[in-house]
Order: sequence, then C-alpha cells, then structure tokens
Amino acid sequence: ADLDRIEVLAKLLKLREMLDLRSKTCQSWMKFVCEDGKLHPTFKTVVNQNIGYSSSEESGGAQSGRLSSNDPNSQQFPKDEIYFVRQFMEAPEGYTFVEIDYTSIEPMLIAIVTGCKRLHEIFEEGKDIYLATADDIFELNIDWSQPMSEIKEKYSKIRKIFKVGFLAWCYGQHKKSFAKRCGISDEQTELFYENAKKYYWEIYKWKEDVYAKIDAGEYLLTLSGRKRKFPLYVAKDNSWQERRKENNVRDKARRVGVNFLIQSLGSDITLWMACNIMDWIQDNDL
Repeated sequence: ADLDRIEVLAKLLKLREMLDLRSKTCQSWMKFVCEDGKLHPTFKTVVNQNIGYSSSEESGGAQSGRLSSNDPNSQQFPKDEIYFVRQFMEAPEGYTFVEIDYTSIEPMLIAIVTGCKRLHEIFEEGKDIYLATADDIFELNIDWSQPMSEIKEKYSKIRKIFKVGFLAWCYGQHKKSFAKRCGISDEQTELFYENAKKYYWEIYKWKEDVYAKIDAGEYLLTLSGRKRKFPLYVAKDNSWQERRKENNVRDKARRVGVNFLIQSLGSDITLWMACNIMDWIQDNDL
C-alpha cells in the first residue's frame, strides 16, 4: 500500500511539473506565433552600458554579453523537458531540425584565457572536465582506467555539483551563495575554494587582475575584440546604506566583468560558427 502511495505521489508531482511547463512555456509562447505559423524571437548580443547591472535583460541583452533572446525567450527551455516541448514543433516540409552544440566550451575558454596549466592537462588527456576537477578538489582518487560511462554513473551526483560549482567558482560567486546553489555544507565549500585556488591558481590570479582593472575604471577586452567598462558607484556619504550600495555595485561589476570575458567570447565563437554552417548549407544547396 505504501509503495502504491509513493508511486501515485510521484506521478502527481510529474503531472504538476508538466502542467507548469505547459502554462509557462507552451501556452505563453502561443501569443508569439506569427502569421506564418513560426516563432521569430528577437536575439540580442549588445548590452546598453548606460543602464546598471539589472537582473532583467531590458538593457538590451544579457549583462555578460552572451547571446540572449526574448518574445519568446527561446533559450529558456527546462533542460530535462526540452524534448517534450520540441515534439510540438516541426520543421517546414523538406527541412529538418539539427542540434549542434559545443562540449564544455566555457571551461575550455577559461583554460585558454587564464593560461591554467591544469585545465590544459585535463583537456589534453581527454578527461571529463567536471569529474577531473572534482577529483582534484575533493581528492576522489578516481580510477580513470575504467570506462567513462561507468565513472560518470558512479560519480553522477558530484559531477552534477561540479557542472554548476566549478564555473560558479571561476566566475567569483560568494561562498554563501555557492553553498546554497550547489547544495553542499559550509565546510565542503571552504574545502572547495581552498583546493580550487591551489590547483587552479592561474584562474584565481586572473580574477584578481580583472577585479583590479574594474576597480581602476579600465576597459576589459575579450579575445574576440569586445571592449567594455564596468561603472562603479561612489558612496555619497559615510552612511552604512551608501557604503553597502557601493560595495554591492562593485561586487556585481566584478562578477559581470569576469563573466563578460568568457561568456561573450563563447557566444561570439558560436555565432561565428553558425554563420560558417549557414554558408556551407547555402554553398551545397542544402
């Protein structure tokens, strides 16, 4: 009887997820369907830098400079349910949908931009970046002679943590937010930060250099040639409210600045490759 109740509850929870997905994604998107029966989202790559570090994308794009979209936000599919939603879409007659994705592009760009030797070693050895960093930081002693599928299955939970956690550390997330986001204890977070700094010290130094440039009011320049300043707020008086605002804006500018150097570069590479693919399709009359 207890097993039957558990099964019913699991199905009810799944039903609630599907209903939520239908209302937030499927139904809300219907108002954006054009006369040709297609969705035509607005894609944005450039941020209006005169607007502060708002959490919304009303400033003209994502704060990090990555590609973003609205009306509808076609990049915000719930990942676990993405194929459920896509089954309600179909390509025009004679065409098909093709999905092309880079594997671990952000960690790879971090290795290139920061010159981190350990990350370079991991990629050259062909290891899974998230398992390898977990092996370093939490000293798991993974047996890499085993098939990768078995390793991923054995360490699936910690790999999931590191898919979020490693990039969060690279981008300068505060420890308290980091622990909450990754679902780990304060002690585990301290160990994470301590060992990450030890094994990937080039990334730590790079972040400190970026922070210094932002604090000095200098431009940040990406490898693809994007150039941007990150304005700070100067307290009007010595009150705690003004000091807190000054500190909060500086912390946000630092996080956005570090993100900008990696995520906008990854977005530029992806767009460049998309243009190359389109040229190839047209050249081959496909």
